[in-house]
Amino acid sequence: MLIAVVIWMVSAVLCALIAKDKERDVGTFVVIGLLFGVFGILYAVAARSSAYLAARNERLAAADARDAERARKADISADLIRKI
Repeated sequence: MLIAVVIWMVSAVLCALIAKDKERDVGTFVVIGLLFGVFGILYAVAARSSAYLAARNERLAAADARDAERARKADISADLIRKI
């Protein structure tokens, strides 16, 4: 029983260290490590870094802006065609 508790505590610490390295929320990963043990470590390793997530969000925002601009131009074109 004591070995299982030690493994869970070590898992929580390792998850925290991995999260800190990836600039993610350390508290969340500590809880994940405590709840899921070794599987929490695997999740922490597989999780994306915050820099990757920020870059992805910027790309998505730029794509949304382009789509909004295209929709605006399409509306203007449709209005011009209706006036003809």
